[in-house]
Amino acid sequence: MPTPPPLSPGVPPPPAPESGGLSDSARQDAILSKFGLSPSAPASPLSPLPPPGAPGAPAPPPGGDVMSRIPPGLLIAVSNFLKAGVFASTGAFVVAGLLITVEAGAAAGVIPPLPPPLKEAVVGVVQPNFTPGLLVLLGFSVALGTFSIAQMGSDGAVYKEPKE
Repeated sequence: MPTPPPLSPGVPPPPAPESGGLSDSARQDAILSKFGLSPSAPASPLSPLPPPGAPGAPAPPPGGDVMSRIPPGLLIAVSNFLKAGVFASTGAFVVAGLLITVEAGAAAGVIPPLPPPLKEAVVGVVQPNFTPGLLVLLGFSVALGTFSIAQMGSDGAVYKEPKE
């Protein structure tokens, strides 16, 4: 396929064969009317929105800010509960992992055998609850993250300069 010769500066490119020699806006209008849409209209300049509460101003979204309706003491209590849950479940998960590792080492003969009550506790209680413990940790972590994002998205968390 031969390459077209380079264009001279200031010379517009030839129209594409499928355009039929129409300008871009004329082609756009033809395509829109083909699909039953109205042709493009000239853009109108944007007008600023009226201040909130003025006639013609957009209505505030329904529901408002949920976090501002919850008492601050309850917000702190929920935050502290979720943080304590993440801390406790992380600690329990790490301890359970260490216990499983020690029991596996004892079973492989790398370290001396564990006392029978400790081995039974690890095999009967810790190992079966290891994955559910991870799910509890994940649940606390997701809940704390969601709660923190909701708090940071509230109107009270956004800094606003006082009006003079």
